[in-house]
Amino acid sequence: AQRRDGSFRSYASSAYYHPELSEVSAGSAPQTRRQDLVLEVFQALDVEGVGRLGAAEVLRFAACIGCPLNEEEWVEEYQEVCKGEGWDVKAGPDLAQFTAFVDKPAAESVGSCTDAELQSILEELRANRHRNPRSVST
Repeated sequence: AQRRDGSFRSYASSAYYHPELSEVSAGSAPQTRRQDLVLEVFQALDVEGVGRLGAAEVLRFAACIGCPLNEEEWVEEYQEVCKGEGWDVKAGPDLAQFTAFVDKPAAESVGSCTDAELQSILEELRANRHRNPRSVST
C-alpha cells in the first residue's frame, strides 16, 4: 500500500515482521478481512516466528483441512506440494507463498480455503496452540 509520503509497504513485511506497524495508518488502504485471516493462520502455524512454515507446520495446516496422511506419508506429499508450488523444500513457504496457496481456486490447489474455512482453521490452531508441531524431516 502506498503511504501519504509516497513510500510503499507490503502487508507481509509490515504486519508480520513488524507488529508495531500493524495498525493501518491514515494514508494506507486497510487490509481485507481475508488478508487478516491468512496472516493470523500463518502466524498461528509459524510457532518459531521465522517467517516460513516448515514441513511439520504445513502438516498441521494440512491436518486442519482434512489431510489424512501420517508423518511418514507426509514427507513425500510435502515434497510434491513444494515442487508444485515452487517452494524451497528445506525453507518452506513464506507468507506470500502461503497466501497464494490458500487463495488459489480449489481446482488449482489442495490448500484452497474459503474465509469460513480459514476462520475455522484459526480457531482450531488457537485451541491447540499448546501443542508443538510434529517433527518431520524432509
